[in-house]
Amino acid sequence: MDFKPLAGIRAVELGHFVAGPNLGSLLTFFGAEVVKVEPPQGDISLRTAPWAYHLFNMGKRDICLDISKVEGQEILKKLVASSDILVENLSPESVEKLGLGYERLSQVNPRLIYCSIKGFSRDSPDWRRPAFDAVAQAEGGLMATTGSEGWFARVNNPSVDMGAAAYGLAAIALALIERNMTGRGRFIEVPLFDLAVYWSGYWIAYYSMTGKEPERLGTGHSAYSPYGVYRTSDGHVFIGVITDEQWIKLCRLLGIPITEELETMRKRIENRSHVNMMVEAATSRYTTESIISLLAREVPVAKVRTIADLAGDYSLVARGLLKEMDIEGMILKLATPPIITDCGRVETPTHPAKTGSDTVEILKRLGYGDGEILDFKRSGVIR
Repeated sequence: MDFKPLAGIRAVELGHFVAGPNLGSLLTFFGAEVVKVEPPQGDISLRTAPWAYHLFNMGKRDICLDISKVEGQEILKKLVASSDILVENLSPESVEKLGLGYERLSQVNPRLIYCSIKGFSRDSPDWRRPAFDAVAQAEGGLMATTGSEGWFARVNNPSVDMGAAAYGLAAIALALIERNMTGRGRFIEVPLFDLAVYWSGYWIAYYSMTGKEPERLGTGHSAYSPYGVYRTSDGHVFIGVITDEQWIKLCRLLGIPITEELETMRKRIENRSHVNMMVEAATSRYTTESIISLLAREVPVAKVRTIADLAGDYSLVARGLLKEMDIEGMILKLATPPIITDCGRVETPTHPAKTGSDTVEILKRLGYGDGEILDFKRSGVIR
């Protein structure tokens, strides 16, 4: 039996790029019917990052609709009236100009759960600022704690966008439970900046207690040593020693001299560079696989795998972590949510979204006749 707790739930997605479409795709994984509303020119990510478009739009139905036109807005309102959820990550100006805010749409459907993802919250003075993942990483402290001494780094995937989608899914699920009790919908905000600040909370608490800014240590950690990525004879491994007992085990296994000067974590942190040199001198004599085999039962260790390594690992396909999908003759490997129940791994939608592929069918479901649909095509309301 599949785990589809959102079966029978209908959602409308006004999303582009990552955050909104990712949230919409998560809803489909758990059984919701999601209708993606694309503009006549299509989602911009289909042109700028087509791999992201296909990854975050699996399993959706798709209507191509010009909501800048009055007729398009009326069609959208009909769609919302028969739906449970609306997801959007449009700019605040677009939402206001088109009259698609929660205040308006909740009048159309009082049971609507409306999830809005923006750069900043409505109570922020920066609410109207254009913002996306990297802006939130910079403003929210993530860049300041990532990188190495002398330079900042961005987490090199849209982690804040994808985090917003995950938190949005959780909030929507809770709002659905609440609606079962109250009969009323709910407005939900998931601001990217707020999420980045929440994720920086570990270091904010550290600063509050110590008065010190966290060091940027690359793959290292301010509280542990040795901790980081080390060369092997054919690649790299991560080793993270978090107790003095693990340090002794590491030394014995790799042939590193055990000295009184490095016996405690504090002493190893004070001599971090020297410790790292000793560890790398030892690891560089071994292959990656032999290091893993030698240390895995005693010390936290991991192979540093490249994206090519992951894409080429067919065990991930066999286990369902990656799904192969034929996109116009090209086989793409698309990652699936990391959730497993007693039913097994969450089932992956079997078809990619295609701009406007369900427009006519959806309009007929909303009660429009063939003549009206033809008029919409002629006037450019639909494509």
